[in-house]
Amino acid sequence: MTEPELIRRERELLRDLVQLATDRVRAETDTAAGFASRNQAAEDEFQQARDSITARFETDRQATEQEYDQVCQRLAARFESEYGAAEREYADARERVAALFLADKDRATREFHEARWEATAVLDAAKTELEAKYKEIRAKIDARSEKCRAVEDEAIKLLDEWRMPRDFPAPTPTPISATAWEEVSKKFTECVGQMESQLGQLKSLVLPRAFKGRRLWSSFLVFLGLSLGSIYWLVDKSPFTLTIPNQIVIGLCGSGPVVVSLAFRVALFAISKARVSRVCQPLAQSLADGAALGKRCHEQATAALNRQVAELQDRCDRDVSAAEQKQGRAVAEAQTRQEGNLREVEAKY
Repeated sequence: MTEPELIRRERELLRDLVQLATDRVRAETDTAAGFASRNQAAEDEFQQARDSITARFETDRQATEQEYDQVCQRLAARFESEYGAAEREYADARERVAALFLADKDRATREFHEARWEATAVLDAAKTELEAKYKEIRAKIDARSEKCRAVEDEAIKLLDEWRMPRDFPAPTPTPISATAWEEVSKKFTECVGQMESQLGQLKSLVLPRAFKGRRLWSSFLVFLGLSLGSIYWLVDKSPFTLTIPNQIVIGLCGSGPVVVSLAFRVALFAISKARVSRVCQPLAQSLADGAALGKRCHEQATAALNRQVAELQDRCDRDVSAAEQKQGRAVAEAQTRQEGNLREVEAKY
């Protein structure tokens, strides 16, 4: 009883196992068919979705590309417009910076030229004034020197008319201790006045005038005539013979005027020469001093003119140099401003 029960149960188990296997096959078949159906449906749905997505992508892509092209065109147009305006503004800004630099440079150059012209004009005016003053001083000195020469010429003329010798010792000019031009000029004026005074003293001499022309000869002839006429009154005329007394009278009346005239002439000449020498020796000294003073005045006036002209030229050179340095600083500052402005323009544009 136990064995058949076991067999039956085995059979039932086997039948159940076969049924399970059949159910499994049918389930697997159904599962495979369902999977294939679902897979195909999913594939179809995926394909439809992909086609839809692809179509929508293409539509969106075309729309996006269209919009992109429009945006690019707008941006390009805007860029061209704004870039052109910016380029023009940049160029204008650079031109303004360059124009400002050129204006500053031209102003600095103009100020330098004006300063140099002003310094040169002041120098020329001062030199003209100094030269005019120098000519005036030279004219005064030349006038005094001309007076000295006139005094000398007149004194020589008087000595020649009076037939007085001019063999005076050569005077040595008095050393000039004064250094200032005013003192030397004052001494020169005093010397010229002293010359004129001494010339007046020479003119006032009376004795030397006797030797002018033929005055002594006329006096000698008158004296000789009187002496010869006196023979008539002094000789014995009744009867007239060449007695010793008559010979003595005739000899005395004939030779006496000659001897007396010669003695008088020698004495008068010696006295006149002494008086002339007493006046002319100081006059010659004054003439020598006047020549030395006139030369010193000329030298000092010329040296003063050259010194003042040199000082004026040095001052003009300093002013021009200062103006040139100022121009250099102004141009350097303008260059620095230009570089700073260009950096700002570059940073902005």
